[in-house]
Formats: sequence, structure tokens, C-alpha cells
Amino acid sequence: MKKSRYIIIGIIVFITILIMTWRINFLKGKNFFRKEISYYIVYDQINLLEEAGPVTLNGLQVGIVKDIYLHPDNSGKIIVKIYITNNKVILHERSLARIYSLDLMGSRGIELIQGNTATMHISGDTLTAAMEGDLVDKVSAEILPVKRKAESLMASIDSVMAVIQYVFDDENRKNI
Repeated sequence: MKKSRYIIIGIIVFITILIMTWRINFLKGKNFFRKEISYYIVYDQINLLEEAGPVTLNGLQVGIVKDIYLHPDNSGKIIVKIYITNNKVILHERSLARIYSLDLMGSRGIELIQGNTATMHISGDTLTAAMEGDLVDKVSAEILPVKRKAESLMASIDSVMAVIQYVFDDENRKNI
């Protein structure tokens, strides 16, 4: 009777360990039941892109950022490995992998932009890297013309104030 009790407890512990391992890997983004296709992208900078970030194609999430590491040739370039979990996605040659801003907080993701050739990428290929300016860069580009106009306006106001001070010097103030 005692041996069967220990066997049942052992089986329950074993099944619990299997379920916990599957759940932890599932939360990390690994799925044992789907074939994942991997691609590499080489960037000069990644602007706070993080592992497990989304990879999208036309707004649909088709994969995740799996690994980020420095290039082994010590050039300072960064290699990003992405997994495409959607088996129906086929990337054409000359496809771009563009880092873009997800939200106002600075989160980043990778957007895949399809190429226009008939040949296809295979798993393990390197995609062409592209970078989208972040929100600060976009706002700065929009505000730059306003800033220039404000600076010229300040210079005009300064010259007007100099003329007013000249007209209303001490002698003219006494006369008024």
C-alpha cells in the first residue's frame, strides 16, 4: 500500500514539473507546438529595443524579438534575432526590419516591410535593417520651424525695444 502511494506522489510531482516547465517557457514566448522561423538583423543602434518585443507585419503581430547581442567582430554593431511564430508569413528578398516606437513611453518593436521580389528568405537569413525616428525626433522636426520664427520674432522685438528706448530717453520723457 505504501509503495503505490509513493508512486502516485512521484507521478504527480513529475507531471507538475512538466506543466511548470511548459508554463515558464510559454511566458518566455517559446511554444513547443509551433515551428519558429528565425531571422537576424544587424543594427548600428537599437534605441532601447528589448527582448520579447513584438514583431509585426502590416500591424499584425507575427513574432517576437528573441535575442539581442553585440556582433562578435567587436565592431559595435548589434545583432537582433527574431522568431516568426506565424507559419503563414513568408518574407520576400529586400524585406526591411524597421525599429519603430510602440507608444509614448518609448517601448520599441520591429515592423517587417515586405520586399517586392519573387525570391523568398529562408530561416536564418539576415534582413535589411531600418530605423524610424523616435517621438522626440519627430516632435523636434515639427517644432523646428516654429522655433526659428520665434527666434526671428525675438530679434525683431529686441530691435523695436531699442528704438523705443532711444525715442523715450530722459530728455524726451521730461518734455512729455
